[in-house]
Amino acid sequence: MSGTEAIIASIASNIIALFLLLLAWKKKNAARICFALLFVWASVINWRTAHNSPGEYLNYSSYAVGFYKTIINDYFSKHITGYVSIIAVAQLIMGLGFLARGIIVKASCLAGIVFFICIAPLGLGAAFPFSITAAVALILLYRYNFEYDIFKNKWFV
Repeated sequence: MSGTEAIIASIASNIIALFLLLLAWKKKNAARICFALLFVWASVINWRTAHNSPGEYLNYSSYAVGFYKTIINDYFSKHITGYVSIIAVAQLIMGLGFLARGIIVKASCLAGIVFFICIAPLGLGAAFPFSITAAVALILLYRYNFEYDIFKNKWFV
């Protein structure tokens, strides 16, 4: 991805993050559907990339800050497929969890918050500050009590 493409992708990602934040504030169920779609989509992309072209993940080191550069270029670089596969499975579980209710949704929110905070040091590679904005949106969802799964709840509360 060229520098211009990275900037355009970052701007688009941050617009999406602001949209997710607005939804999390006003339309909780719509927000959790969007987060479910986001995490399931990311899971599929990460799984496919990890198994088809794992070297792509080494590009993140050029955007990463601090010790993240060292982590990416050292141990991670030798075990990319394994690490990213685990992340992809976790993203799939989180994505499906957003469609549930009660403690399962809360666990997905907490896992998503941790995930977004952990990718923030990837900088532009993770469309910073996308991950911080998305984490704040998940904090809003975490505070809400989802009593029903997405298929039984009113869709746009």
